Amino acid sequence: MKALLLIGMVGMVSPVQADVYRCQDAGGKTMYQEAPCEKANLKTVKKLEKPIGEPSQETIEKAQAESRALVQRYNDRKRAEQEAAKKEKEKEQQGTEQQKTAQPGEHRAGEQ
Repeated sequence: MKALLLIGMVGMVSPVQADVYRCQDAGGKTMYQEAPCEKANLKTVKKLEKPIGEPSQETIEKAQAESRALVQRYNDRKRAEQEAAKKEKEKEQQGTEQQKTAQPGEHRAGEQ
């Protein structure tokens, strides 16, 4: 249950927008970082508008819908299990009551 809720909450979190800089050192090695390339041996190649791997709005909405569907299925299953347990308990109580009425000649201790 906790894992399912965690997955659902993760799907509902909006991604954080941050600047990402692609930097290149003197040897041509490329690095990605959140801060501008200020070191003397680094030069800014490109400031990226979106962090790499940021999901699109469509992807976010799809994940949220899937998460809501999972939670709904879980709740439906839990409700069905509770109803089945309730019916089973009622059945057991009816069986106990029928056993008591089927043996009218026997008295329990303290009854007359």
